[in-house]
Amino acid sequence: MNQRSTVLGIPRRVSRQGLWYYDLSPFRHMLDVGAGSGGFSIGVVGSHPEMRVTAADLAQVIPVTRRFLEEAALADRVATLAVDVVTSAPAGIYDAAVMRNLIQVLSLEQAQAAVRNVAKSLAPGGALFVVGGMIDDTRQTPADKVGQNLVMLNIYDEGLNYSESEYCALLVDAGFEAIDVRKGAMPGASALICARKPG
Repeated sequence: MNQRSTVLGIPRRVSRQGLWYYDLSPFRHMLDVGAGSGGFSIGVVGSHPEMRVTAADLAQVIPVTRRFLEEAALADRVATLAVDVVTSAPAGIYDAAVMRNLIQVLSLEQAQAAVRNVAKSLAPGGALFVVGGMIDDTRQTPADKVGQNLVMLNIYDEGLNYSESEYCALLVDAGFEAIDVRKGAMPGASALICARKPG
């Protein structure tokens, strides 16, 4: 497998597999927070041609996102937005947002700010999908996610695979409700969390 297929393949599989769990047909505009290569966005618009997606990431990442979107001939279907969600709410109003493997590279304080800012950009009744590694509340299992935390300590200044209660606390703090946690539901045994903004 070449580097390009790896960069795009995993997010596309995540977007396709996630669609099995939730009906995305009511959503018309999704925000892909921390979009990176845009693989998740590409997967979503490929499966849901009626949906618009905005791929958001740091200003230094967005040129890479655009390049992959252009190569996929989807630059007209997926908009891009440069924003640091730790410090600012994304411009616009969306009825769904996804944060895939983003919270895990932030401290809990940074993650709290990011989730609050994403919530500000969601319409009332909008859904937030969080995808990423999750450990149990004992912090001792599953072994592979605990092991990933040891690796992450050497890669990131902050961030870990957080526990279910930590994820839920972040969402509740930002005003979300109807939190649905599906452990190990995604590729790589990542968790999938869906929460709703009241309205």
